[in-house]
Amino acid sequence: MASGFFDKRGEHLYINPFGPTRGHDERPDFVPDAYYLQIKDLCNQACFRVYFKDSIVYSLEELTQFIDDYEDLFEHTELFVRFYAAFEEFSHMYLALCENKVFIEDYGTLCKKAIMNFERMELLEWLNTYERDYTAVRQKLEWHETCDCKIEGIMKINSSALNVYTKEIEQQIAFFELFNQHKPEGFVETSFAII
Repeated sequence: MASGFFDKRGEHLYINPFGPTRGHDERPDFVPDAYYLQIKDLCNQACFRVYFKDSIVYSLEELTQFIDDYEDLFEHTELFVRFYAAFEEFSHMYLALCENKVFIEDYGTLCKKAIMNFERMELLEWLNTYERDYTAVRQKLEWHETCDCKIEGIMKINSSALNVYTKEIEQQIAFFELFNQHKPEGFVETSFAII
């Protein structure tokens, strides 16, 4: 049930944007307009295009292309995803594409820097400096353990069905293994909320 203020008939006068609500397009009296139908069709086409491959694994180049291709559509759907359930799948898929790109690109650079700094810093200082990054990388790499897709050269790094090539996250894997190899016995990670 949606939260907000209702009139005498139970119709919404104001919808609380922070309260739970179901999609208006799931209501039996919903009549879609042309704009809604066009956006819904574009979302369905995008999902079909991304999920059509036999093994849903994408390189950084392909991720970047999809993100660029669907950026405008994502901006349109983000305005309405809270109210229209038909846009949810596309929205989640687009965010997973972005998440995979960030992990490959940004965390690759960060992990490479951490590996280079390993020889330059005292061990305890290095562990303390890169603990948060280790936690983020560990959480991503642990997703692969939950996956039935044990295909060599492919890794699952989030809850989506989209996977990445192992060769593109070699720095992250090397950093993870280096940190694991040198963390002291009984090491307990500080709890960080990872976005």
